[in-house]
Amino acid sequence: MLCLDKTGTITQNRLSVTDSIPLSGYKKEDVITVAALASQEEGMDIIDLAVIEYARSRGVDLKAYKQVSYTPFNPSIRRTEAVVEINRKQFRAIKGAAQVVMSMCRGIDEETIEKANRTIEEFSQKGYRTIAVAQSEGDDLDNLKLTGLLPLPDLIPEA
Repeated sequence: MLCLDKTGTITQNRLSVTDSIPLSGYKKEDVITVAALASQEEGMDIIDLAVIEYARSRGVDLKAYKQVSYTPFNPSIRRTEAVVEINRKQFRAIKGAAQVVMSMCRGIDEETIEKANRTIEEFSQKGYRTIAVAQSEGDDLDNLKLTGLLPLPDLIPEA
């Protein structure tokens, strides 16, 4: 089988996360943690596996969290989400298509939107897929805040 990406580059169809770009006052670790909490290994989704592998490589500890519910990626809603519990409080963790996730978030200022769009465009120019990560704040699971972005290049086989 021969896999090509949208630029015609031969790929392995194996994604990896190369960095986390925090937004809205969050830290890199917050982006990775929330993305990993909105992932599961069992479904063998390539994005979920890449996020979990990256979180492990960065030493992110998820032991204190419990995934209460999980909705796997669905092409019609273009996102993955989970309700997560920690210290008897619940929050919603979401990752998915950047424009979809960003449209679900409340209170994003124009500067953050511009930074996110600029970052997505820069990674797109390199042939990377970029997903957005969001989490709910407070008691309202629908009060989503944009946590950050994750660039996902497809690994290119070595010659």
